[in-house]
Amino acid sequence: QEAENESCRLSTLGWDRDQREDLRELEVFTIDGPLTRDFDDALSLRMTGDEVDLGIHITDVSCLLPPDSLLDHEARLRASSLYLARDQIPMLPDRLSHDILSLKKDHDRPALSLLVRLNSDGHPTAHRFVQSIIRVKEQLTYDQVNQRYKADQRLDWLYRFSRRLRERRINQGALILSLPEIAITVGEDSQITLDLVSQETPSRIMVAELMILYNWLGALFCRENQIPILYRSQEPPTEKLSPDHLDYRYYVFMQRRKLNRLVIDTEARSHSGLGLNAYTNLSSPIRRYLDLINQRQICSYLNDGTHRYNQQLLDEIRLEVEPRLKNL
Repeated sequence: QEAENESCRLSTLGWDRDQREDLRELEVFTIDGPLTRDFDDALSLRMTGDEVDLGIHITDVSCLLPPDSLLDHEARLRASSLYLARDQIPMLPDRLSHDILSLKKDHDRPALSLLVRLNSDGHPTAHRFVQSIIRVKEQLTYDQVNQRYKADQRLDWLYRFSRRLRERRINQGALILSLPEIAITVGEDSQITLDLVSQETPSRIMVAELMILYNWLGALFCRENQIPILYRSQEPPTEKLSPDHLDYRYYVFMQRRKLNRLVIDTEARSHSGLGLNAYTNLSSPIRRYLDLINQRQICSYLNDGTHRYNQQLLDEIRLEVEPRLKNL
């Protein structure tokens, strides 16, 4: 109850708009499931001549949730939001995760935005992270994007760009081992329906690759500027199997058994499964506590060049949170 009371007070106080770059003129949109209420990521795309400005915008939870507060300790205890068949157990109270910090349409929201300048071939020529103010103009579902991306120049470009990002990672050793998600629906008569939801549709590839890009460039930004964060790494698999002449699902399960475990620590090392030379998680600070920790580090650096956490504190947080994540 104390944490709920604090969330009510924080939502009343609101967030500081000073020193934020105003990006509300951008045509920002979200892509999520039809039942999503905690919108934490959004995209924008602006084409100017032969150049393209890509924006990946993540809600800035750090600007509203003070470290070491009652609510922060509660979020650390939960470690992550849980999504169930009939409900969800959020890491943060609804008034924050579903309202003031959710990237809802037609509302000004704080964000940590990655702005990437690309040439006509889709190669990045410059990028930067900035604390911003954004306003979502459109909220799309995965199905809507799948139906209209070919007729929408913006969505079609993003899909083709995402495919190139994936191909580049595969050439660098990444393994694509996706399986359909199981969607569980419980009807009013308690009838349970199971559906397989493919992760290989244009909309889901688009979102997945752009979030991977955000997390990868965030890791490089922190490494280059000596900002202590919690990186994710993975050693190469003990064996790489060939999918030829195998049922795809059988291949995925067998290859997964050959993977080395994911490591979370303060050292930036390669992530073989993703085919990247550094990686972290930054893109879901509403839903994952360690993402929030990393976001605080970048925002603190952008504000005044300082770090909220040193490596010792990060290790202490990791040792506390990681076992809880494994038990979820």
